[in-house]
Amino acid sequence: MRPKQISGSHKTVPKAQAGSMLLIVVFMMVVLALLVTTLGSLISDSSQKTSVEVRATRALMAAQSGLEYGFYKVGNADKDNPTAVAEMCNNIDKYSLLLDDITGLAQCTATVTCEAVDDTETYSIISEGSCGDALTASHSKDDTSTDFAVSRTLTAEAQ
Repeated sequence: MRPKQISGSHKTVPKAQAGSMLLIVVFMMVVLALLVTTLGSLISDSSQKTSVEVRATRALMAAQSGLEYGFYKVGNADKDNPTAVAEMCNNIDKYSLLLDDITGLAQCTATVTCEAVDDTETYSIISEGSCGDALTASHSKDDTSTDFAVSRTLTAEAQ
C-alpha cells in the first residue's frame, strides 16, 4: 500500500505515534520514586545510628561520673583505719545517682558498686551508666519507637 500524496512540500503523511514515549515517562517516574524512597530510608537509618551513638556516649559519661563518685567516697575514708575504708565501700554498694539535673545527662543514672578484692586493701569500684527509659522501650507496641535504653559499665580499682 502506498502512502497518500498531499500537496505542498510534504510528500507523505507522518505515521501516528504508537505511545512509546508514555511508557518511557512512566518507567522514569517509577525509577525516580524508588530512588527517593531508598534515599529516605538511608537518611532515616543514619539519623537513628547517630541517636544511638549520642545516647551511648551519654551513658559512658554517666558511668564515668559514678566511678568518680566511688573514688571520692573511698578516697575520703580514713586511710589509717582499714575498717573505715571497708565500711565506706559497703555503704556505696549499689548506690544510684540520678543525673537528671546535669546538663546533657537527662534520663541518665549511674549505679555504683564497691567490692573488696580478696583480703587486700584494694577495692574494685564498678559503675554502670544507663540512659533512656528501658521500661518504655521494652513495652512499646510499635517498632518505630524512638525511646531505647543504652548502658555502659566501667570498672577500676583503688587502694
